[in-house]
Amino acid sequence: MRMLRHLTTAMATLAALAAPALAQGRTEVRIAENVYVVPDKTAESISGWLVVKAGCADEAYGDCRGLAHYLEHLLLVGRRPDHSTSSFSLFPEGAANGWTSHRSTTYFQRFPAKGAEDVERVDKLLGYFARLVSELKIADDAADRERNVVLQEYNVNTGRNPFARFSIELEKRILPDEPLGQRVIGSPETIRAFTVAAAADFHRHWYTKGNVDIVLYGPLDPAALRPIAERHVASLPSRPIPPARYAL
Repeated sequence: MRMLRHLTTAMATLAALAAPALAQGRTEVRIAENVYVVPDKTAESISGWLVVKAGCADEAYGDCRGLAHYLEHLLLVGRRPDHSTSSFSLFPEGAANGWTSHRSTTYFQRFPAKGAEDVERVDKLLGYFARLVSELKIADDAADRERNVVLQEYNVNTGRNPFARFSIELEKRILPDEPLGQRVIGSPETIRAFTVAAAADFHRHWYTKGNVDIVLYGPLDPAALRPIAERHVASLPSRPIPPARYAL
């Protein structure tokens, strides 16, 4: 059981992200305090992951109500100067996603490598990640819409699936009163109670320089990216990290 718990940590997430490249003999290069590059000259695309070392187990009282997952949704559709539509792919020809676990939240972007433009595009990507960490900006109507999206996600994956509902009850019995026995998404009751203020409070506590890591993968030159990464890391808020609300 302890081994399963440790697999939910952010370090396990980072290892999984870099595993394909590392398996081919490539090693990551640290280019800033918490930014790592896995160079691969053969790659045709550039991928970036922002890993925030906080998930639903870090919600109030170690109770997974789905707030961390809701915050992920709010950040992905939030309005920013370089990301002004509800589409959360930073580049038109790219792909994007986000996911939340018990112990971490990850934001992902991938876009085609274009040689001479790559440094500029990675600069834009790192600026985007920095803004995810630094601020939460969301209109009230968008926040309401995302609350309904999360509720729909729950209904599709769990509410209408008897096997998923049975699994929830089984996990509660195996791990009673522990967040690892609860679903990251929360329940219909907790989802309906989400507020932007509560999400902003979670963001303020856990989205800080010392609690995030960024991994970049692709045909990248670490030396060329180092000053860019250092500049963006310097812009990150630096607040004390609260004690973990749930200890493994």
